[in-house]
Amino acid sequence: ERPPRAKWVLTLAGVVLLGGAYWLAVSIKEPLAALLWFFAAVIMVILATYLLFISGSVTLCKGLQNNKHYYYDTRHFVSVSSMAYRMKRNGAGLASVCILTTMVLVMISSTTCLYFGQEDAVNARYPHDLAVTVYGGEKLLDEKEMAELRQGVENTVFNFGGEVSNVAEYRELSLSGLLDGGNLTVDASGASATDSTHVIQIHFVPLEEYNALTGQSLTLEDGQVYVATLRMDFDADTLSIDGGMTRHVMKREITPLDGAAVADITPSLTVVVRDFEQFVPELQDYLEGKYGWHPVAYWNYGFDTDLPENQQANIDGVTPNLKAALDEYLSHVRSDWNAAVSVESKAGNRADFYGTYGGLFFLGIMLSIVFIFAAVAILYYKQLSEGYEDQSRFDIMQKVGMTKGDIRRSINSQLLTVFSLPLLMAGVHLCFAFPFIHKLLMLFNLDNKGLLIGTTAVSFAVFAVLYALVYKLTGNAYYHIVADGQRE
Repeated sequence: ERPPRAKWVLTLAGVVLLGGAYWLAVSIKEPLAALLWFFAAVIMVILATYLLFISGSVTLCKGLQNNKHYYYDTRHFVSVSSMAYRMKRNGAGLASVCILTTMVLVMISSTTCLYFGQEDAVNARYPHDLAVTVYGGEKLLDEKEMAELRQGVENTVFNFGGEVSNVAEYRELSLSGLLDGGNLTVDASGASATDSTHVIQIHFVPLEEYNALTGQSLTLEDGQVYVATLRMDFDADTLSIDGGMTRHVMKREITPLDGAAVADITPSLTVVVRDFEQFVPELQDYLEGKYGWHPVAYWNYGFDTDLPENQQANIDGVTPNLKAALDEYLSHVRSDWNAAVSVESKAGNRADFYGTYGGLFFLGIMLSIVFIFAAVAILYYKQLSEGYEDQSRFDIMQKVGMTKGDIRRSINSQLLTVFSLPLLMAGVHLCFAFPFIHKLLMLFNLDNKGLLIGTTAVSFAVFAVLYALVYKLTGNAYYHIVADGQRE
């Protein structure tokens, strides 16, 4: 068999592919863009891993052979010499182990984070026990109509035996479109598929109601707005809608509002305006004259109550619940005001979150078990087949004076290198995949980076222990084959 040669071109190609995938992972800031590019980065990592393990490992062995202090050592001489030949043939097996290991670590860390952070996701999506939304009417609700709705909701809760607390009431007008600098284009008929990464949602809210919600005392002059970002960056000095309705953006970081906006997979802007009652009709007329349609305004009323969860929503299917009572009260709004109404309950939707995230956790565990067995099978049968291949070589080495202790040290050096490379490479893949995982979890309403770091570290530590046990078992099997000097 000819000695393997270092293939610098393939090794360089693997490095370039891996560097490109890592650059995508750390450079993409928006969760929706991360979702679109995630699978492209996965394919790049898989190709780069195979190239590096097949050709790059031979190049590494050649480099170790050129290091005389390392190579001419009884612990490394035999192992590095045989590995240079072996990696040319079996590098693909180690690459497969590395890919399977990375898949296990990514799946188990992300699904574990979702499972243990599901209550955080529920609270982010539903910051209050119940939320009433009225939208789609012909005009913006005035103070009299809002007072009527507010009183009706509170009376319904009181008649049901509960009290209203921690109220969050505000109006908003929402638009979606393509953001280019500081201009939002709401007509996306000529947009291309690549423009989808620039789609955002804008929520206009009144200054007074925003201050009441957040406890701040912000002030604005005519033509000025504050902007809060969610899952995106915005650094333009002005904000305009289709080239009109331009407002000057005040440079100040403000907090976006919780609730339904968190569930949108698209990035969003919360725009605080001073003259909301005047701005909304002007914007509606502007878009009505330009496109023949206008955006609708929303009235949101969220609150907490002291009622038990089975009385807040239809959980057990038997107990009368407040959500049904609110739906019944608001039925006249649908008919009399020609508006749409929705009532959301945290208790009623918690089961959906727990079912979805629990199912993903179970799926992650099952697939991880399958991939772990596949990786262990590859490693184990790889060691058995190579043990029988190396049996005659170590038999010759024993005849010229190599002791069983030298064989054990050489085998440990070889196996440690062979086993550590896939795990170390998988660990590097996992570190660079962390930003991707974090942004994808944000699409599931979970933005707890500390929890993700903890689950990732624990998952890697537990897997490393299992990996070490496999190393011990296969190492003993390999040693007995090559040291006994007998073929079965």
